[in-house]
Amino acid sequence: QMKVNLISFEEWGKLKSDKIPFMPFITQSDGTIMLETENICKHLATMGGKFVVDSKQEELCKIANSPPMQLADPLYNLPDGGASLGVPPLAKWLEAVTPVLKDLVGKLGDGPFFAGEAPGYGEAFIFHNLDNQFALAKPELTTAIGKEAMAKLEAFYARFAALDGIKEYLAERPKVWGVPGSKGNPVGGSKDLGTLTYFAGIKSRGEPTQMIAKYGGVQMKVNLISFEEWGKLKSDKIPFMPF
Repeated sequence: QMKVNLISFEEWGKLKSDKIPFMPFITQSDGTIMLETENICKHLATMGGKFVVDSKQEELCKIANSPPMQLADPLYNLPDGGASLGVPPLAKWLEAVTPVLKDLVGKLGDGPFFAGEAPGYGEAFIFHNLDNQFALAKPELTTAIGKEAMAKLEAFYARFAALDGIKEYLAERPKVWGVPGSKGNPVGGSKDLGTLTYFAGIKSRGEPTQMIAKYGGVQMKVNLISFEEWGKLKSDKIPFMPF
């Protein structure tokens, strides 16, 4: 069992120190800090006892945690695509990641997983890479590596996503990612547009507004009110609905 503490950029600014220079990290029961993502992945897999843990998975985890695979993270999550951190533009990244993806297709072989019949811990990181890469530039990647190769990666992605524990995590994780203004969050404000108010039980202008928000993944509370409540709310500031 492990508690997960998801913090804001502001909180990270206060927490960052010589002792904790980067994330993720594990604060162990004795107070010591475990750093380095690859070490944490291997440690958790060993503790869990279900993922394959071997040298091939260690190599796979390193590939996933290194450029160009990992650079999909800043490209997807940061407003400037990580340019201020030295991340290459999307076109250059596509050139760099294409041979790596083709090599991964070869390593996967007939699967179903890179480790064979059972998945290895490094594959969790590869799944994460693909998750961001597909969201970032799936059509371009398909053109670069070919439809057949992409189909194999998609099949692996779907199999891994269906694993017990993984499918529950995916269902529960946040639905909005990235810093406002990024590829992952182009709307900004975490796609949270506040509260839409309209009549309860009236199939009218409130419907298309809600459908558009739902389709676009825009987080929005909906406040459906009665005619009596509208009579009290209506004013020069709010002369009509929806708002």
